[in-house]
Amino acid sequence: MTQCPYWQSKPESPCMNNNSNTIKLTILELIEIALYTVQKINNYPKSFGKTVDNYFHLLFPDEVKAYLIGRTINHKYTKQIQRGC
Repeated sequence: MTQCPYWQSKPESPCMNNNSNTIKLTILELIEIALYTVQKINNYPKSFGKTVDNYFHLLFPDEVKAYLIGRTINHKYTKQIQRGC
């Protein structure tokens, strides 16, 4: 297999640039999102012609945003439960 597509892509968002991780994603979170992105691309029908090498850099930023939104919603919901609302 070729080098990981993450390293082939150019950082297009702060979360992908190691020097400016302003949203504080851990390496494990980035790996989880990357693996999910690869799995999602691999599950596309072959007729779509989508490959990890061609689409990872396009989908990864969107998956990061979706992950952050989900994390924020879960955090707010957990706080509500803890307060008994």
